Amino acid sequence: MLSRGLLRLLAVTCGVTIANVYYAQPLLHTIASGLRVSQSAAGVVVTATQLGFAAGLILVVPLGDIVARRSLISTLLAVEAAVLAASAVAPNLGVLTALAVPVGLCSVVVQMTIPFAATLARPQQRASVIGTLMGSVLLGILASRTFAGVLAGVAGWRGVYGAAAGLMAVTAIVVARALPGADWEVSIGYLAQLRAVVRLARSEPVLRTRALIGAAQFAAFSCFWTTVTFLLAGPRYGFSQATIGLFALVGVAGAGCALAGGRLLDRYRHRRWASPRST
Repeated sequence: MLSRGLLRLLAVTCGVTIANVYYAQPLLHTIASGLRVSQSAAGVVVTATQLGFAAGLILVVPLGDIVARRSLISTLLAVEAAVLAASAVAPNLGVLTALAVPVGLCSVVVQMTIPFAATLARPQQRASVIGTLMGSVLLGILASRTFAGVLAGVAGWRGVYGAAAGLMAVTAIVVARALPGADWEVSIGYLAQLRAVVRLARSEPVLRTRALIGAAQFAAFSCFWTTVTFLLAGPRYGFSQATIGLFALVGVAGAGCALAGGRLLDRYRHRRWASPRST
């Protein structure tokens, strides 16, 4: 069963892990100045992180149905802590970009944690649990920009990566001790699991529709928050690093909607909700 304490831990894990994907976005201006590269060149760090995240969704997440989740999740968190620590001392943009790929790859812990929590929750609580964790993900995304902007104003972008590494190391230790160890394992191979994912996508049109909607929303979200950093730091506004980070707080409403939506789904779970065919 999913206790309140464990739910809080999983929510914190989701928030601090997804934040690693977005730390670089408000720091691009500072990274470009510190490594003496152009702002457009610094943007490749964000691209590399997102590519690593996409690769993790395809190649790593299916392992959650094969390997014991406690060991898999804690291992990925530990690896991410090490990679973030290395990023804090990266000597040039090439090394920082290369390290950004495993940062994104390991951050798919979020996509394994949410369904794991749903399986531990009672049926009548699952929508609320998922809403809580999705809310923590959105808060993590927003807080990452504020945290990175404020801390970079004091300790620079390297200090942000160093602090993130320490946070992930602590999270890995706590998760390894707190997660239940009674995970089931599917008795199929890794390649068979990947093929099963492809077959599922082919056979479920609703899944494909939802995936396309999510991809479009994520693309718009990423394009806005990546480019707005340069606009706010430019000559028109001249915002400081800390102010750019605080600008992310305008998106707090989105996290609140996820939390409220999960509770509404639990309360009215017997109602028929709109589907793609009815809209």
